[in-house]
Amino acid sequence: MVRSSSIMETFYIKTPLGTARMTGDENGISEISALDAGNVSSEIPIILQESVTQLQEYFQNKIIDFTFKSNPKGTDLNKKFGKNY
Repeated sequence: MVRSSSIMETFYIKTPLGTARMTGDENGISEISALDAGNVSSEIPIILQESVTQLQEYFQNKIIDFTFKSNPKGTDLNKKFGKNY
């Protein structure tokens, strides 16, 4: 069961695509967005450390698959439909 009272954490990271915003909590990453511009965060929230590391390793061509937990936003139908792609 997913708890709904989790505190969402956000981290901004520089990538080859620009600044990326990563948002999540102990239930997983709910969003990764590419932004046109933005400030990079200086401290990684503990709950996002593994996912930030994997994103960095992806852009360094060290990994091609992500293993961090995901918890996408949306209705159950949105989540089910999104898994078909």
